[in-house]
Amino acid sequence: MFGCDINDDTDYTEFVYRNESSHYIEVEAFNNANSNVRIRTFDLNTGEEEIFLQQPENWTGPLEIPPFFGTDSVITIFDDTLAITFEPGRLDGNPMRIDNYKLLEGEEDPYVYLFEFTNEDYERALERGRVIN
Repeated sequence: MFGCDINDDTDYTEFVYRNESSHYIEVEAFNNANSNVRIRTFDLNTGEEEIFLQQPENWTGPLEIPPFFGTDSVITIFDDTLAITFEPGRLDGNPMRIDNYKLLEGEEDPYVYLFEFTNEDYERALERGRVIN
């Protein structure tokens, strides 16, 4: 879980990562400016999800900063064989960009953002990614 214990008196934001693809996925976030430090990693089988909570002090309303804030690259690996790297300026399917998330309707306490990995992301990795292993 990202951040501190959740205080019920303060708004917090929930980021849900769901694997809707037919591929096993591993996600790694790095801060290369800081000696290539891996900041976060998680993996998802088809149909699984991972949830991160954020609760900045003295904040109200939805937090439109994904948990990858402070990273300079995110790598998505499919089936341990195909990787695609995202950097802040990259658009399509980039988990670093809040506009690739859905704010779930009716979910105001907490605010819930959903990022879905799909077969389209795998196809994008086939076009722009690199084979590993």
